[in-house]
Amino acid sequence: MILSETLKAYQNQKWVIAVSGGPDSMALLDLARQSKAQCFCVHVNYHLRETADRDMMIVKDYCSTHKIPLFIFDSPKGSGNFQDFARRFRYEKFAEVAQENSALGVLVAHHLLDDLETYVMQKQRRSQVTHYGLQSKTTLFGITVERPLLELKKEDLIEYCEENKIVYGIDESNTSDDYLRNRIRKELLALPGHYALCDLLEEKHKDNEDLEAYQAKHQKQLTKKSIMVSDFLCLEYPVLFLQLWIRTHCDLKSLSEDHLSELNRQLRTSASLTQKLGSWRLIKQYGQISLLSSPPSYTVILKGPEDVKTEFFEIKTQAEEKHGFVVYDSDYPISIRNAQKGETYLRHGELHKLSRWFISHKIPQSERECWPVVVNCKNEVIHIARLRLDRQLYTSKTKLYMIK
Repeated sequence: MILSETLKAYQNQKWVIAVSGGPDSMALLDLARQSKAQCFCVHVNYHLRETADRDMMIVKDYCSTHKIPLFIFDSPKGSGNFQDFARRFRYEKFAEVAQENSALGVLVAHHLLDDLETYVMQKQRRSQVTHYGLQSKTTLFGITVERPLLELKKEDLIEYCEENKIVYGIDESNTSDDYLRNRIRKELLALPGHYALCDLLEEKHKDNEDLEAYQAKHQKQLTKKSIMVSDFLCLEYPVLFLQLWIRTHCDLKSLSEDHLSELNRQLRTSASLTQKLGSWRLIKQYGQISLLSSPPSYTVILKGPEDVKTEFFEIKTQAEEKHGFVVYDSDYPISIRNAQKGETYLRHGELHKLSRWFISHKIPQSERECWPVVVNCKNEVIHIARLRLDRQLYTSKTKLYMIK
């Protein structure tokens, strides 16, 4: 591969370039400049090592020489897992600069060894993922991320810097055994010869082909938020399906294989189930397995009879008598809202819990939470979808028709 043509596709495009000052990112920045991409350089200084300011000055000098806009951010210390914090912080800054300058996204300098390190980490951790290794294009923290150097080796990038007299710094923390990625990198570099890495790369490609074939086979089911229990029980590799299904709909990091295996066990052995997944819920009920987000909340106010259609209900003023319900002039304005926890209704002079009606009629949780209820101006329930309340015995007044 001719390195000078690596970023040819980015000519005349606006991109944020993530630059640490190391050989990988300095090569990326120079390749982007040589390809006539419109660059906005972003450097984050974490101030955690003695050479941090040196690397910052390397980036600053290069950008000053070539008149490239540079944005430097000093990272706070953060708390908890520093690597997670640092990653989120820098991508938030990439997104800020991209938005302010109408850039298409951020280019990062991950190369072949980074790709294989990620793959080995995923396999060692038994991670259930939607893609093995690094993707050439993805979205992280709301910003488009492209990795144009994934097919290049690190030594190619160092050689490029040396040949083009591009100054770079070496991050001494990369040799520390404190981080799993560093330990894996040493193992990969110790592999005997070029073919060992080629074999690993071929294994990664094969795993991704199998993963893509599985996703294609189950694409129709993966796009639905509810699936039949009978269909789930027939699945090959149900743990993998759960990971792909949850990741398709929920904003969650990869779940561990142990967690997914336990979910699979419970779904197979429990008559009913509710499991929290962040802000989502996995629910098994009435022969269905569903992924539900936070319960919807809606209220539509009517000051008089009118036809209304929403994603939750439809009301018609011209209705068959057996489907209609009574609204008196004194009831207006009326509100149509979703059923609330503890909702009750009056029938034959007695109060009944709506939840009991839901259970007896096997109404799924996903429908219960958006079930239409009509309330008058006194906050009295005057109608519930598919239920006939006491006041419906009087049919001489205006009628409305509700369809769930």
